Amino acid sequence: MTAVVLDKAATSETVRLGNYNIEARSMSRDAGAATNPLVALFIGTVPDDYVIAARGLKVYFTAATEPSDSVALATVEEGVYAGGKWIPGRRLNGDETPEWKALRFGADNYTLQHVKLYRYR
Repeated sequence: MTAVVLDKAATSETVRLGNYNIEARSMSRDAGAATNPLVALFIGTVPDDYVIAARGLKVYFTAATEPSDSVALATVEEGVYAGGKWIPGRRLNGDETPEWKALRFGADNYTLQHVKLYRYR
């Protein structure tokens, strides 16, 4: 499990989790204007499968082990955990995931997204 906190001056942060580099970018044009730090929690459940809790961010994935591989989103769902189980809600599509390359988290509330990734050359 990895957590990322962007301070008021930061606009992005990259961490490695499993076989991927995960970049969290502030969606605010002026991150210094934020009154609270931007926070994201990344949980790798199985290879190529992540649950992310965040707000006010775009999240991008790149291959950490094979840099020549491209990474795309296979499925993305908003949802919740209840009784220790993932309960899927809305399935997100290309309108909510720019070019199937990024996750988008609104600035108003923290949300959970479950993403399955795939690689290609």
